[in-house]
Amino acid sequence: MAASSSSTFKPVTHVIFDMDGLLLDTERLYTLVFDEVCGRYNKKFTWELKASIMGMQSLNAAKIVCDKLQLPLTPEELIKECILVQERLFLSTSLMPGIEIIVTHLFKQKVPIAVATSSSKQMFDLKTIKHKKVFGLFHHIVCGDDPDVKKSKPAPDSFLVCAKRFEPLPPFEKFLGSSLLNAIPEGV
Repeated sequence: MAASSSSTFKPVTHVIFDMDGLLLDTERLYTLVFDEVCGRYNKKFTWELKASIMGMQSLNAAKIVCDKLQLPLTPEELIKECILVQERLFLSTSLMPGIEIIVTHLFKQKVPIAVATSSSKQMFDLKTIKHKKVFGLFHHIVCGDDPDVKKSKPAPDSFLVCAKRFEPLPPFEKFLGSSLLNAIPEGV
């Protein structure tokens, strides 16, 4: 006989969402951006390279792409070229299937929800321009260029900063343990 769910599962107290590939269908757009820019230099942006930079802040990702593909660009120049393509493509971002239903449900149930993304504030605004209604339901949003985010993914900084900004705060000790709790930047 199956155990009752009330004895095995605790109620959700807070939810932090990542954005790209979870809330927004942008991963395919990033591939198109890098394919277009790298193709200008007869370089191939591979799945392996994409996997190695997913979730990183722009400058860190650009350094890796420039190095691996030996592009005749500085990382900063690559970013500028990519931004021009992103400004065109990111206006067409779509929500991932079912996300509006999940986010709306959590909001109606008064579960505090937030977003922690590696995207800069500028790119966040561009990607979400068509989705203000859904993103307006979030308690707060932490972007990759937030001054309190010291290290980009895969480091947990953006999620830890995001967790510290909830009001009321989540029960950190229960879920994070003391080692991660101590990693949360002070003053956040």
